[in-house]
Amino acid sequence: MRLDKTTSARPFRYPSAEPEIIKGPGRVTGPSFPPFNIERLGADSYRVTLALAGFRPTDVEVVKQGNLLTVRGSSDADGKDREGFLHRGIITPPFVRQFELADFMEVLSADMRDGLLVIELKREIPDALRPRRIEVRSEPATGAGGQGHSPS
Repeated sequence: MRLDKTTSARPFRYPSAEPEIIKGPGRVTGPSFPPFNIERLGADSYRVTLALAGFRPTDVEVVKQGNLLTVRGSSDADGKDREGFLHRGIITPPFVRQFELADFMEVLSADMRDGLLVIELKREIPDALRPRRIEVRSEPATGAGGQGHSPS
């Protein structure tokens, strides 16, 4: 049985397994930079962490438009002070990383600390769309011998 994505337990769009933040392996744009982690913090709370050594908060843009979360980075550090480096192993190439989120996912915050961009997410389904349990009642039988039903 296939459940509707708005009421299922799946917080992100992903065809097979947790964490379900991207829609299939080919849906993450660009090469493998920057590397990232996805964590489940609670029933409806998640954290995406991207390793961005060498980037400053002003070099990074996080945008949520509809169900698409886009992280862009561009640093001008590669052009500055080039001749002072004997070896430059920490690269800061421009990048775009996109994640297709499930319905009702909200971005709570995006913080840079210790070379990591940490994005906190929470799934907030409106009460009107949450599954609700309907009580099944039993009407007492009426008439002779407990047969028959009275019209409502």
